[in-house]
Amino acid sequence: MGDKKQNIGGIVKGSLFDFGKLANNYKPIFTVVIVIFIIIVSSHSADKKAYKINNLQKYVRELKSEFVSIRT
Repeated sequence: MGDKKQNIGGIVKGSLFDFGKLANNYKPIFTVVIVIFIIIVSSHSADKKAYKINNLQKYVRELKSEFVSIRT
């Protein structure tokens, strides 16, 4: 229980961001940053594709209605 208090106290004091600790753990931190970046890029790409699909579906509906009106 005392160890938890020291960890929480260290976070409150700001020792979590101590340069020495960050320098020792740069590989996992870098990996997490890269994974987060990939997730963000993938999300934006998926949103862009969904928006494009929606616009193309609207265009197809317009063309179908135009075809039907011309045909009649």
